[in-house]
Amino acid sequence: MTFLEWVASTFGTSVFLGILVFLLRNIILERLKNAVKHEYDIALESHKANLKRDYDIQIEKLKSQLQIANTRFAHIFVLQAEAIASTHKLILPLLDATHDYIHSIYQTSIEDKQKAQEKFNKLRSEFHQYFYSNLIYIPTDTAKLIKNFLDMVESYALKNSMFNSMVTLPTRNQNMEQQIEKYGDDIDKLREDVSTIMNKLVDNFQSILGVQKN
Repeated sequence: MTFLEWVASTFGTSVFLGILVFLLRNIILERLKNAVKHEYDIALESHKANLKRDYDIQIEKLKSQLQIANTRFAHIFVLQAEAIASTHKLILPLLDATHDYIHSIYQTSIEDKQKAQEKFNKLRSEFHQYFYSNLIYIPTDTAKLIKNFLDMVESYALKNSMFNSMVTLPTRNQNMEQQIEKYGDDIDKLREDVSTIMNKLVDNFQSILGVQKN
């Protein structure tokens, strides 16, 4: 006689069925738990894999975008550096031509004055053409400094010319004498302002290009 037969004969069929149902219920529940856990584990691993895949895709996209941005920035910086260096290269001869022109104003040779004025006008025109053609590559604050520099240089040359025209007149009234004195003060101030803004421009150019200051 088996254990189940003994239980059935001893406790009756109903008790036997109750025990059997209880045992089967526990077995089924345990299998269901294991099945659910297994499916959950599979789903979790699948979710992790999908997250990792999406994360890797996003990382690659970000790397690609960063590389494109770095390449674009490097290209723009090269253009900006060329514009700054070329602008500085044009400023120096323009400044020399301005001084030569002003010096020639007070000379007696008409030919020398004409040559100096032609050189000044030529370099000023070349500078204007290059500067405004490449203005897009020059930072706004730097461009303002350059424009101020140009205005000062042109005003410096003009006031010297007017000053010389007035002081060479054979006769002058009191108003003209006062005007001459004012032009003289303006010229002295402009001379200092041109020197000051030129130093600011050099510092600004070096800062943009990352040049180490002494």
